[in-house]
Amino acid sequence: MTHAPHGFTGELPEATHYDSRRSIGAIPLSGEPPLVTAVDQVWATDITYIPLQKAFLYLVPIGDLFSRKVLSWKLSNSLDIEPCPQALEIALGA
Repeated sequence: MTHAPHGFTGELPEATHYDSRRSIGAIPLSGEPPLVTAVDQVWATDITYIPLQKAFLYLVPIGDLFSRKVLSWKLSNSLDIEPCPQALEIALGA
């Protein structure tokens, strides 16, 4: 069964946050947390590193904030952007 955030059209919403490389759709940084009342209403992601003896691995998880379920994740040995859209594609197919 395919789950996608309510109202997801396959395109990112108008950007509300900017970083130095590109604009991305995001929840406005107003200080008020979003009210999450159902599964697939709000997804969240992050990039974190896992230290190894001589290197790092980078983990990109995508999770549902209501159910706290991890929908997908990707590991990488670099901070390249490729794992981010790959993790999203997996989550959309979950």
